[in-house]
Amino acid sequence: MQVTDKLTRPLVEAKYLNADNADRYRCIMRIFYENYEKLRYWMYQEDVYAQMTEDPYYADYRMEQCQQDLAMLTEWRNLGTLQDTRRVSSIEEFKNKEFRYQMSEYSVEIERLVLRLENLSVEGASLEPTLLERMRLNIERLPEMDGADADTAYRGGAT
Repeated sequence: MQVTDKLTRPLVEAKYLNADNADRYRCIMRIFYENYEKLRYWMYQEDVYAQMTEDPYYADYRMEQCQQDLAMLTEWRNLGTLQDTRRVSSIEEFKNKEFRYQMSEYSVEIERLVLRLENLSVEGASLEPTLLERMRLNIERLPEMDGADADTAYRGGAT
């Protein structure tokens, strides 16, 4: 093994998965990931807030919370920011710094991994051929169990 700086540095980009407000952070990152997959790389705070409040779970979510969450995700390097000067019409608006946000490359890969982990049980499920054969045999025996008493039917018919 070769010890490098990349290997020894903490992976702060994964902090949002287990932080105190992980439910909000994870939803925000999923919003960014779904938009990333649609080739919509940059998002405004208002867009994130609107998508969060679409779900009844976040009915009481406030714009201030969204701003704090985006700031925290930016601090953890999950999101990159760019000051948007296109909508600025006054010096006061320029000072208020409206940002556009974009997922970092690490965050894209982390979300891909999280999605795979969420679907792991579905991907790992398989039917073995012997189970299918047993199911076929039991289905064929259904007519003979139709008139049988409950004890015989529960045991799987006459043996």
